[in-house]
Amino acid sequence: MARALPKCKICKEEINKNDVSSFIKKSSGYFHVDCESEKGDKEKKTCSFCNGEFESEKDIVKRGSLTVHQSCLEQYHQSSEKVEVKVRVRTCPKCKEKVNPLDVDALDTDTATYHKACYESIQRQKKNREELLDYIALKYNVEFPTGFMLKQITDYHNKRGYSYKAMLVTLKYMFDVEKVPTKEGVGLGLIPFYFEKAKSYHQKLRKAGNSANNVTINNKTVKIKAVAPVKANRVSRYDLSSM
Repeated sequence: MARALPKCKICKEEINKNDVSSFIKKSSGYFHVDCESEKGDKEKKTCSFCNGEFESEKDIVKRGSLTVHQSCLEQYHQSSEKVEVKVRVRTCPKCKEKVNPLDVDALDTDTATYHKACYESIQRQKKNREELLDYIALKYNVEFPTGFMLKQITDYHNKRGYSYKAMLVTLKYMFDVEKVPTKEGVGLGLIPFYFEKAKSYHQKLRKAGNSANNVTINNKTVKIKAVAPVKANRVSRYDLSSM
């Protein structure tokens, strides 16, 4: 007696086991390749809100495990009565707090779901770190900071709480204001020594700038004697205590 041929779990038709390229075997059973492909396409092109198909890739928005129309998501955010949609709440990798992928302040990437503010903070730190590394490479005339320098940066950031921006400002103070020469093999060991000095320097510049902005001008005409121009005080744009 001939054994019955297995059937596709989707279309229920028999599987031709002689044509190995026409079917897929999974732990749950056999599937025609075409049936599995059509199923995937259908799931991909159906909105989780309205169950409608997508007309173009531009209208597709991924939110966690859901795929929705951009317009449906906007309506969801604007509506006072939220449509009940089952979605797994994620954990933001930065703040470790819960985040619903459908919330207006959520941002979904290929690897995780973030709060928008958290993701922007990560990108800002990434940019600041790249600027710091580029400046170090320029000043020390190297293609890229050494492994020892990178370890120092990591230690200053994690153990001392120095931001990448604050370290960059400190280095610029060292080289541009104090005229500290660069030396091979020294690394970045002077950053902690000059950190507070750079902080005080920029605080004084900001204070001087604020004082100049608060001066009251008398419009009375007076005769003055012209003198040689002097270099104006610079106003600092940096506050290391808030970086």
